[in-house]
Amino acid sequence: MSSEIAAETAARSAGRPVRQIALDDAQAGVVPRFRDVLLAQPDAVAVADAHRALSYAELAAEAVAVLRAVRAAVPAGAPVALLHPHEPGAVSALLGILASGHPVVVLDPRTPAARLQVFLERSGATAAVVHPDTAEVATQIAEQILLPAGGPVEVEELWAQVPDPSAPAALAFTSGSTGRPKVVTVSYTHLRAHETDSYLVCRL
Repeated sequence: MSSEIAAETAARSAGRPVRQIALDDAQAGVVPRFRDVLLAQPDAVAVADAHRALSYAELAAEAVAVLRAVRAAVPAGAPVALLHPHEPGAVSALLGILASGHPVVVLDPRTPAARLQVFLERSGATAAVVHPDTAEVATQIAEQILLPAGGPVEVEELWAQVPDPSAPAALAFTSGSTGRPKVVTVSYTHLRAHETDSYLVCRL
């Protein structure tokens, strides 16, 4: 546990209240709010499915590994695809890409490879963060495959360089029912504005 997390946990145990969500949180974006929740309750369950659960501290550690891999391999500002099964690691991978400052293109591994290729071409993403189960499909559609490794990390890396809240956080797509799917840009502020409770335990 980092010194910052340890200090905040001790303060909370001594009676400091957990700061409730406010309008400023939406304006600041996803990463600063995650930091507040992590420091308030590092050992609480952040995300879980039937097979695995991650505390906020564990989620942050996995996210830092993703952030490092992305920043080491992808030019600043370039979009990064996320091709991951629906399990807790997908959340840490998403958080890591968001914290890196690169727009994320979330791909559903159940989608045919040919359509995934269209999404990458339309978004301009050439690198993909993957899970071992999706690595084979990713090699068919992406130029760079990023499979982050574990190891010692400092979770403070997540918020050491907080992205501009107005910058592109994610690239989504229209349905394409009237033609080719169109790219829709979503900022960090817009992502956070749709959340109403940062203390929700996510069950995938």
